[in-house]
Amino acid sequence: MKKVKWAESAGARVVPIRYGSKPVELEAVFNGISGLLLPGGGASLDPRSSQYYKAAAHLLDLAEHANAHGQRFAVFGTCLGWELLAVWASGGNASVLEGGYDDEGRMHSLRLLPRVTPGASSQTMLANADLRRALLEADSTFYSHEFGVLPETVLRNPELKRAFNVLATAKDARAKEFVAMAQAWDGKPFYGVQFHPEKPLFEWTTKANISHADAPITVGRALAAFFNDEVRKSRPGRFAGGEREAFQRDIHAAKLTYLGDAYFSEVYVF
Repeated sequence: MKKVKWAESAGARVVPIRYGSKPVELEAVFNGISGLLLPGGGASLDPRSSQYYKAAAHLLDLAEHANAHGQRFAVFGTCLGWELLAVWASGGNASVLEGGYDDEGRMHSLRLLPRVTPGASSQTMLANADLRRALLEADSTFYSHEFGVLPETVLRNPELKRAFNVLATAKDARAKEFVAMAQAWDGKPFYGVQFHPEKPLFEWTTKANISHADAPITVGRALAAFFNDEVRKSRPGRFAGGEREAFQRDIHAAKLTYLGDAYFSEVYVF
């Protein structure tokens, strides 16, 4: 639910994608949207057995094909979504993920890396000076993960190295480092973060230590605006059934349930 609010806060219209759908249905949804948001959560990313991974990989293949043929299509992955992007970009190699991180429900800062791309374009996630300053402050980003991508894994894996430029890293409670922000090379609009930019804006549960200070709020707002700008630059999505179908598929057609002081205070029920 909070990821929906995060996207909508910057002007997005949200259409849920059911990962149990057949490929033809996934393609019908893909044709109607202009960007793909891969949220955090808990799901297997084993390419051999995970239905969730197979559905997401199919959508990412479609996005890759669209960009390769001049039809810009933006993708943004958070937490599990970034991990999924890393597995997919490495050719379905789940071993690029490192387990055992002690980073459940923690707020901390991250380390921005020197820009690797000569003359880095304005499309970089770090082009916003306010965002850069906020990211460096204490407790600027919220994490809830057991898996992650080691920076050295990006350098060792040829496919992952070709696919993503690491922009920032962070460390868990045991000082174990992981990729915190990454984006695709050559201006392709694929982006990933290990943290949850939506939590400080919209989640007030006592089940996690979420700061609502200026820095994390700035981070959440800036990244929402950035991704939605990228979506608006993307090719316009059109459903076969026009606006009638768009309203039928809209996230608000699903039932919203309030759970109170739970880890997720609001959920959509399908």
